[in-house]
Amino acid sequence: RNSNVPSVKMDLKYFIRRSAVLKLYRNMLKTSRSLKEFDPSLSSSSTDQIKLQFRVHKSETNKSTVAVLIKDGENHLEALKQLYETRSRPHRNANYGDRISQESWQGKTEKDGSDERGRVGEMFPWQR
Repeated sequence: RNSNVPSVKMDLKYFIRRSAVLKLYRNMLKTSRSLKEFDPSLSSSSTDQIKLQFRVHKSETNKSTVAVLIKDGENHLEALKQLYETRSRPHRNANYGDRISQESWQGKTEKDGSDERGRVGEMFPWQR
């Protein structure tokens, strides 16, 4: 018997939980490695951190603690996915500064003196 593996009751729930942990681990590593094309150092450090955290908690047997760790891992996975999505898609406001000068609303008023976009006033209150 391997001394590194804790002795726990190995029922169906144990194997389901173990399967969920392994799936989470693989998904986190896959997502972390996909960041390599945008930021290799971030990919490397996040992959190392994932491996470390799973290694640190591999002998955890308390079911409630394991459940909390799984939920925490799922939250981190979502954060990694969002980071990947923001890095992979082009920034939608890339030319925002150029558009401001072209689409400036200052001075654009209707014939009756009201602003065409419904804005009121010419200055911010703190600039008065």
